[in-house]
Amino acid sequence: MSSNRGFSLIETMIATVVLVTGLLAVASLFSYSIRTNMYTEQMTTGILLANTTMEGLRSTGMSGLTAGGGLDSSSPTANYFEYVSISTSGALTTDTVTTTAPYLTLWMISDANPLIITVAVYAQRGGVSGQMAELIRTTTSLTSGF
Repeated sequence: MSSNRGFSLIETMIATVVLVTGLLAVASLFSYSIRTNMYTEQMTTGILLANTTMEGLRSTGMSGLTAGGGLDSSSPTANYFEYVSISTSGALTTDTVTTTAPYLTLWMISDANPLIITVAVYAQRGGVSGQMAELIRTTTSLTSGF
C-alpha cells in the first residue's frame, strides 16, 4: 500500500471552518478598532473645545461675564453656546446658526460669588437619530481676587 494519501474531504472542511472562524474574529477586531478610533477622536476634540471655551471665559474676567446659560443641547440659550466645525487644516469655525456643525459647546455661569462656570461639549452621533451626545462637561470657579 502507498503511504501518500491526500487530505480527505472531512479534513478539508474542518480546516476551512477553523480558518473562516479565525478570519471573522480578525474582521470584527477591525470594526471595533474603527469605532474606538472615531470615539477617541471625538473625545479628544471635545476636551480641546471644552478647554478652549473655559479658558476664553476665564480670561474675560468676572466683570465681563453675565450669569445665565444652560446645558440643554436641544434648546441652547442665546449668547451661551456656539456650534463648532473643524476644517481639514485644523482651524475652528464657530457660529450660532449652523445646526449641522459636528460639535456644540454650551456654557452656564452661576449668579454666586465665586462664579461657577460649567462648559459642556456635545457631538453629532451617526445613525438614524443624529442626536447630539454629551462628550465632556467641566466646571470651574472664578473669583475676583487671589
